[in-house]
Amino acid sequence: ATETLSLTVNPVNDAPVATGAVTLPSVTEDATSPPGATVSSLFTPTFNDSRDTVTGGSSANTLAGIAITANAATAAQGEWRYSTDGGSTWTAIPTTGLGDATAIILPSTARLEFVPTGNWNGTPGALTVRLIDGSNTANNPVAFSASADVSTNGNTTAISAATVPLTTTVTAVNDSPIVSGSATVPPNNEDSSSAAGTAVSTLLGQGTVSYNDSNADTIPGGSTATSAAGIAITGNASTAAQGTWQYSTNGGTTWVDIPTTGLSNTNAIVIPSSATLRFLANGDWNGTPGALTAHISDGAGGLPATGPRDISANIGTTSQWSSGTITIGTTTPAINDAPVASGTVTLPAINEDASSPPATVLSLFTPTFNDSRDTVTGGSSANGLAGIAITANASTAAQGEWRYSTDGGATWTAIPTGGLGDTTAIILPATAMLEFVPVANWNGTPGGLTVRLIDDSSGPVSLNSSADVSANGGITPISAGTVPLTTTVTAINDAPIASGSVTLVTPGSTITSLFTPVFSDTTDTVTSGSTANPFAGIAITGNAANPATQGEWQYSTDGGVTYQVIPTTLSDGSAMILPDSAQIRFVGVPGYTGTPGGLTVRVIDNSGGPVAFSASTDVTTNGGTTPISAATVPFNTIVAGSVAGNFQEPNDSVTAGTAAE
Repeated sequence: ATETLSLTVNPVNDAPVATGAVTLPSVTEDATSPPGATVSSLFTPTFNDSRDTVTGGSSANTLAGIAITANAATAAQGEWRYSTDGGSTWTAIPTTGLGDATAIILPSTARLEFVPTGNWNGTPGALTVRLIDGSNTANNPVAFSASADVSTNGNTTAISAATVPLTTTVTAVNDSPIVSGSATVPPNNEDSSSAAGTAVSTLLGQGTVSYNDSNADTIPGGSTATSAAGIAITGNASTAAQGTWQYSTNGGTTWVDIPTTGLSNTNAIVIPSSATLRFLANGDWNGTPGALTAHISDGAGGLPATGPRDISANIGTTSQWSSGTITIGTTTPAINDAPVASGTVTLPAINEDASSPPATVLSLFTPTFNDSRDTVTGGSSANGLAGIAITANASTAAQGEWRYSTDGGATWTAIPTGGLGDTTAIILPATAMLEFVPVANWNGTPGGLTVRLIDDSSGPVSLNSSADVSANGGITPISAGTVPLTTTVTAINDAPIASGSVTLVTPGSTITSLFTPVFSDTTDTVTSGSTANPFAGIAITGNAANPATQGEWQYSTDGGVTYQVIPTTLSDGSAMILPDSAQIRFVGVPGYTGTPGGLTVRVIDNSGGPVAFSASTDVTTNGGTTPISAATVPFNTIVAGSVAGNFQEPNDSVTAGTAAE
């Protein structure tokens, strides 16, 4: 007989099979609230429970949750986090302490995310996950557990024997560079128009400039920092009086001026690191010009084209332009400008036969010295007068001597009239003294000295009796122009010279006709100076005639109408003054013949103007600078009867000093 047996095979769970890897959608650097994803959406593609699918028997279970057994992320990278309340709150998954015996159990409805540390990017350490099927939960999500033992897994358990890695990627976002400090364009001397300029890259590489793009953009396993790509000039503090900042993008072939006004973040001058910068100072200017202010670009997204650009929307955070700025400065060292000499110098006038009062070089030439070209606001200051260079002496030996003293006037040295020049100049310090000593009796304007002025840009000068000053002007301390030093010797009268003797031949002759031949004032004749004074009259200082036995000397001041007797008591202390127009005669006593006692006479020039008659004048002061001769002239006549000219006839008589004919 046949008997039918029924056999039932009871199902036994087979652990799910985990395969592949899971990748959380990437997030951008600096993201703080990434959306995350559910456990179910992430791990279902790697979950396989097909071993539990039997025709007419058991069915495959669904994914009920996961067991996180490891977290390889670091604090520097960021945090893996989970939420079991739909994302309202999040809990960080620890990076240590996890394992099969201390796994975190998350239901399939839980969410996972990765929050990167600020400025970090790359691929963080992954989570290691075992999959859990719903064989024990009627295919419902498993319950959360902060620490569960899943060391028993595989076979008939609900936990996969294999693990699945969960990874993600943090996409790099540019971080603007961090900059500070200042750059310095090498100095370019005053009045130099050939500054080659300095590359921007060289300036930014100076130790005084801090450029940091690695602080945020250099990530191990992530992004790398970039070098400076260029600058954006947003300020120019220089002035038109100082000069011009310029840039060149073709190696200095052409230069573009950087404006001093209107620059800002919305109107910045963008130039690449390969460009060159320079400061071109105005002529004669020196000092420290106003500096440039600039942002630095890391080149992210490409440097804008050279020229004026609006960078205001791309400064700091994730843009290419630094939020901080640097300054770019330079200096223009001072170069001496030769002093300017102008005008003339005149030593105070002196009298003939005297030496001039000495004066210092400093007092004489300071009024003609100008070094204002070296006066620059905020830069160099004008130099003082250090001395002079004498390059010519036009005076003559007949005029006198120009002399100098370097010991306060104790000793004096004559300045030669020949051999001087720009290659053989006499250098005198500012403390030296100068004077002119005229030759005796000379007056007028002597030939002057020709002088170059010397500033003290190279320090004090000392005496040099033969120096080469042919290199002058420009940047030397010696003026290109010269200054004449002149003076005037004022004429002082020299007393006339009386010589010889005078004999009266014609009674009633004028003083002029009688005494001009013995009068000389040539001492007052100086070429280009004073001229000789004419004869003006006489001073009778003695009368030796005997009125009783010889007769009387007589004078007339009215053209011979009347005559007056010349007294015999005259002297230098009581002389009779007769003008040049007066007349003179001798009247002898009746019967007298011979040579009477004569007159003693001093001649007078007209340096004091015409002379007038005086019966008694003191002429004891004579010669020297007076108008009266030091020497005297004897004046006489001969009485020989009725010989014409001797004015003596037997019947003539004299009454009260008046001669009657």
